[in-house]
Amino acid sequence: MLIGVREKTGLLVSGPGLWVERFGSIFGAVLYCCFCPMTFVLVFPVCGVLVVLRLLWTAGRFLQVGWGLVRATSVADRRVLSEAVLLRAALCWRKGDIVADPSGITDADKAFMMAYAEKMQSGKPSVLGMHERVHTDSLCTLEIFTTAGMILAQAHGPLDAPGTMIMACGAIGGFSGPAMGLYYDWGEDLATLGHSALQIHYRVPNDLVQCVGDVMFVARALRERGARRFAFCGHSFGGAVALQAAASLPASFVAGTVCLATQTAGAMQAAPLLAKTEIPVLLVHGEGDGVLPPTCSRQVAKVLGKNAELQLLPGVGHLMIEKREEIRSLVAGRVSAWLAE
Repeated sequence: MLIGVREKTGLLVSGPGLWVERFGSIFGAVLYCCFCPMTFVLVFPVCGVLVVLRLLWTAGRFLQVGWGLVRATSVADRRVLSEAVLLRAALCWRKGDIVADPSGITDADKAFMMAYAEKMQSGKPSVLGMHERVHTDSLCTLEIFTTAGMILAQAHGPLDAPGTMIMACGAIGGFSGPAMGLYYDWGEDLATLGHSALQIHYRVPNDLVQCVGDVMFVARALRERGARRFAFCGHSFGGAVALQAAASLPASFVAGTVCLATQTAGAMQAAPLLAKTEIPVLLVHGEGDGVLPPTCSRQVAKVLGKNAELQLLPGVGHLMIEKREEIRSLVAGRVSAWLAE
């Protein structure tokens, strides 16, 4: 057995332990183990058993994950919509709501949706009422009370206008949208043309299912006030919200959708369904976006096919401040034309 400490303490380090002390390396430690008989008796067998157990555990995890992926893929192949859209459709079909066009969905899909919906809360969240606080002739704040919480919205123009644009912000929520308040400007632009426009602040920001549900709640409340056709707009995370909301409504209710610097998560699940309709989708993305690269909008546009109009803006970042007025004019003109049809 080796005994030794640094020479500064007055004790001697000798034998194989000297190599460990001098080199302080893995090489020295290995040499020490080779000179220690107890290593062969205890350490190596124990390490061998641990290595074998680790390999077995890793193999089991690969098999488990692989089987899960196979099952998930086989289920996804039987459905066009994402699980989030299926759930919303199921919850709305239970009450005969205005949310989902069943064309292209098989009986097996409907059965799956119904079974999934039954696992959720006993009753579908519904709108209990809406409180309106008027600020100016063209601006008011709405508090939309539901059984799942309160949704805040700012509305421009008459709430009973046949054509309405609903705008969804990014993952943080809020009202203003990109480029220092573009949503306010679009609201005023559309209000002067006789349309209405609403900015939504989510109940649960960054939760895609909940945020799309908020848009659907607002659409339902406006339908009761006289709205007949909707245009949806979303920035970043809100792009996925806008696309899924458009995919969840019957195509006859949707005039068009605008996606600004959209993410692909959630958007790619809704795009195949929208590709089967005539709903136009305008995708605007800055080529200098350092948060979500323009590849995101390119991928979504590719899936949308003929319905997509892709505008890539050189030198524009994620917040789109660089070409604010150009984007304002582009989107306001396109949406007003959609709602006027």
